[in-house]
Amino acid sequence: MEKKAIVYVGREKFNGEVRGGKTFITSPYYAYLDRFFDCEENCKYKSEEPIIDEETGLQRFYYDEVYNRSVESLARMAGYLDLVSSWEQTEDCRIVVVNNAAKNGPYQLVRRGREVKMKLYTKINAFNKEDNEDPNVRIIKPYEKEEKEEKKGWFGLKENESTGEDYRNYTFYDFIMAGIHKWEGVYENQYQKYREAWWNNAVTICYDDFGLDGAVSVKIEVCSPTEEHPKGTRVYVFDNREKLIDEKKVYAEGDDEMFEIVKSDNWPCVRGSQEDGRYIWSILNVGTVMLFTRQKSDEKKHDYSYKSPRFLAMISHEFGHVWGLHDAYDKPEHPGWDGAEKTKEVSKDNMMRSDKVIQPNDIEMILEAWKHNRRQLYFNYRKTNKSDAIKYR
Repeated sequence: MEKKAIVYVGREKFNGEVRGGKTFITSPYYAYLDRFFDCEENCKYKSEEPIIDEETGLQRFYYDEVYNRSVESLARMAGYLDLVSSWEQTEDCRIVVVNNAAKNGPYQLVRRGREVKMKLYTKINAFNKEDNEDPNVRIIKPYEKEEKEEKKGWFGLKENESTGEDYRNYTFYDFIMAGIHKWEGVYENQYQKYREAWWNNAVTICYDDFGLDGAVSVKIEVCSPTEEHPKGTRVYVFDNREKLIDEKKVYAEGDDEMFEIVKSDNWPCVRGSQEDGRYIWSILNVGTVMLFTRQKSDEKKHDYSYKSPRFLAMISHEFGHVWGLHDAYDKPEHPGWDGAEKTKEVSKDNMMRSDKVIQPNDIEMILEAWKHNRRQLYFNYRKTNKSDAIKYR
């Protein structure tokens, strides 16, 4: 049986087919090549100027080398093979994603079958209580003067129960790593049958984007920026346990932007490049994470201090934005921001709604964000449609 293929390169979608286990583009081929080699180091393959072959002395063209090659072969030639994702969506359809723009980017995702590997290049910057920058966030620990609590911390008690050691022996670096790794795990497919609008009695089956495998296993690697990934993702931790930060200007390392923090801004968020006042997410602009050891204001009566179980969950929520997910909760102060419908797919306990549970649909939306290089919404906002992964009604 002939199997078709859908290939995503950047934000472009191309049709193809599977032959001999390899993926080939059927049309439009030249538009595909133009997108595939859309980077400076591979621009020679887009050149229309002839060159002289050193061995034969004959005239040839670079595009002769790339014409009618498989996607996998082109990726190997261009140095993108490690960025090729491929899985069988159905028995007769394969999905292939080549995010060439992510080669030197701060965040990479590769899916092979049911295995999903996410790599995040990140640098953590910490500011201590004296308002001085502390280059080593590992040394920032809870104050010893605070009274010990009897309840277990987020990590639970250590093996040595006699010492009574709990989460206070962990640094904020540990909290951040734990918040990121909460996204790891095995997520299974979900199905639901629902009726269409009242005038249509057809019943539709919703398939998640996990494909024939029916589940995905997510693993995350956090590493320091390298020469190839100099920017990485910046995480800023502000120690404001003694008092809220009244006013502070923070230079975003590697960027030309200065963040201004005032008392009302002592709240976790992800900031990035703006367009029309909105944060525009992409695989090269996953945002800068701003974290505070205490988030409290007299107006909102919120207190997510580092002693609260919500603190760790809050970190996970913010990194959901890094993976390309929007908020799912209501924001009455923002017209048109109604939040997601509460369904089995996006429950009231959803991580991006109430910082509690990571659901299979969230992982599907992360895959959609990576596939289309576009941030995913849980609801319709203005003229921007919600994610295709939101199917339940």
